[in-house]
Amino acid sequence: MRLMNEAHTAPTTVLLIAEQRFDVLLGQVLAGYPNRREYVAWFDAKSQRDRHLLAVQGLYSQVCNGGFAQWINNGYAEQDALTLQLARMLPLYPRVQEVQALVDRALAVREADDGTPYLSDEAHDQLDPLDDAFFALSDGFADVFHRYLLVWN
Repeated sequence: MRLMNEAHTAPTTVLLIAEQRFDVLLGQVLAGYPNRREYVAWFDAKSQRDRHLLAVQGLYSQVCNGGFAQWINNGYAEQDALTLQLARMLPLYPRVQEVQALVDRALAVREADDGTPYLSDEAHDQLDPLDDAFFALSDGFADVFHRYLLVWN
């Protein structure tokens, strides 16, 4: 993924360095990624920063790959760490409120759906505009997310 600044111009050297450092950090956090049965214990054993990294990276990669429907159907919507991470990022990036609003709307679609393990066709249709809105925010959001986690104390 190539990071762009808010104006959607060419990536700057600072952004590319932040992205490379983030990729190294993500690789370290994902080392020893377990099977589904062992995931909860593995996740709980991670530091707060690493749990937040996994939650927001799960949102970002799932939605950018297959939309909010993929994020929900693959079980990533169940992680409470996402809400905490977005709240911590808000002072640095006010548009995080827009991302949180999209997450809230996607979760409302899931809650209103028929209750089966996977989303209905109607729910998929309701999520499509949310996907488009997320894509419009994704570059700036990724930039802030990467830099934020790299300076976490």
